[in-house]
Amino acid sequence: MDANLLIEELVEIKNKRESLENARATGPCSCEMHKEIKTREFGGGIHYVYQCNKCGEQRGGSLKKIDALKILNGKQPEVFDPNIEEERSIKNRIAYEEISSLWDEERRITNTINGFPDYQSTFLAEQQKFEEVNDKLAQFIEEIKDEFNSEKAIRALINQTVLLKKEKYNKLRETTERFTSEPELKNWFNEKLASDFYIYPEVNGIHLSENVNVRIDYVLFPKEHLIEEGFEPSYFGIEVKYFNQENGFTHKTSRGLWQTISYNDSKFYLDNKEIKLKYSLIFSNLSFSKELMLIKNYGHEMENDQLEWRGMIHVANHARVGTFEIKGNKEEYKGWSIKFAGGTYFGSTVYNHESKYNKSNEDVINKVRVGNF
Repeated sequence: MDANLLIEELVEIKNKRESLENARATGPCSCEMHKEIKTREFGGGIHYVYQCNKCGEQRGGSLKKIDALKILNGKQPEVFDPNIEEERSIKNRIAYEEISSLWDEERRITNTINGFPDYQSTFLAEQQKFEEVNDKLAQFIEEIKDEFNSEKAIRALINQTVLLKKEKYNKLRETTERFTSEPELKNWFNEKLASDFYIYPEVNGIHLSENVNVRIDYVLFPKEHLIEEGFEPSYFGIEVKYFNQENGFTHKTSRGLWQTISYNDSKFYLDNKEIKLKYSLIFSNLSFSKELMLIKNYGHEMENDQLEWRGMIHVANHARVGTFEIKGNKEEYKGWSIKFAGGTYFGSTVYNHESKYNKSNEDVINKVRVGNF
């Protein structure tokens, strides 16, 4: 096909893809403009709640009946409609699939214009070759089973898997620019996050049940532009930790997470007033994806610190403790996310020195996890 025609087709597809992306909801829903009091049945009773008629999500907890009826002023409330969120999810999925298809078409045309091989054909050829090699490997494993037994075949596979993972791990370790200490992490944090948060270092407090003195690395409060984007105006804690992925990993991470958990059961003294943290987060070298990948995982029957780390994060989630994660890397900062095992609360994306913000799921900071929840 003529190059000019290909370029015209590329521009048309790109415009269509960008139009679809702009039509999708990329920021927080304007729920305040669309929320309505409805009745919702759960926990063996009827509750009055706000539902957003645009995104379908429940906003906040249950209202007292007397307060809800006063706001309704005689109007009969509708029943909470779960189909709103489901239909929105279906529309988003369809749009995502169409956008992905257009991206593939853009890449195919771009490769054709630049004289590169067709992406789809190359992919299919590689897939066929991989399947052939996989068949040979399966045949070799069968030969080991026939000559010895299944246990030795499994051991041979594990040994080779461990060797490959160690080789991959060592290459990644050699090429990753890493942090070396907590002071270095704190300096980085102060430099990058001061534009979004009021940062109060080394805040003293007392643990409520044990009545012992505590001190947290940082207490943070969102700045006005974050609150306008939907960030809850409450204090939360940050504990900074440096974890050596090669030495004493489980011991140090478990103690660091438990220390962070304890701050949610403490009160702190800030600006001549007592405050209670809404939640606490751990910020560490593992907040950076490349360093997170350096947590060892040589196989389920060998050392697997990655599995242990995920397990600890899930337990910490029930105590309102999450992670403060960084987009990009140590040298190239691209934003941040506040994450819990139950989902992402809030995040920012930095592009061309401008920040965009997105609130994803406020339930992860508001749900009470006490007793049988």
